[in-house]
Formats: sequence, structure tokens, C-alpha cells
Amino acid sequence: MNDQNAERKPKWLFDKEYSTQYYKEMCYLRDNGIIPTYVKQNKTYDVTTYKYKKTPELFKACAAFYEQKENSQAFDDMRKRIDAISMIVNGKPEGGASYGNTNS
Repeated sequence: MNDQNAERKPKWLFDKEYSTQYYKEMCYLRDNGIIPTYVKQNKTYDVTTYKYKKTPELFKACAAFYEQKENSQAFDDMRKRIDAISMIVNGKPEGGASYGNTNS
């Protein structure tokens, strides 16, 4: 790799913050003492995005949230809808994988 190509490479290849648009998840995190570092409102689509600093406490709380049966099912349903839309747009599932809940 030469110096010219190095200049075009982004400084990071991943989002340094965790984000969610799922209101119920945001409420759970808030109730467990995890406050968003940034809140972005898209008025055109009426969508609010909550961003959090990535910490072990955040991921433990997210894991506990999604381990709850009703949230796990909601997440699985959401992934199926995303995959269906992705199939229409791209001709393949977004992640190229199945998102079924194996712990039922």
C-alpha cells in the first residue's frame, strides 16, 4: 500500500458508538443507569436515534434486555422484516444469515 492510498483510508472502520432506534431498548437502558451520549431526531421520518458510548456495562445491559423472551421475539421479527426488505432491494438478506432464535 502506498502513501497515496493510505490518505483515502478512513481513520476507523467501525462506529465508535452503539446506536438504537428502539424506544423500549432505550427505556430499559435508561432504567439501568445508561444514558445516551447523543440523541438525533430525524424529523422527516419521525425517527429518533439514541447513541451510547460502547462500554462493558452497556453490552451487559443490552444482552439482558434481549434475553427477555418478549424482546428476543421482537428482535427476531424485526430481523425477518429487515431481511425481507433487503431481499427486495438487494436480492439477498442483509447479513446473509438466518436470525432465528435457537434458545426457544
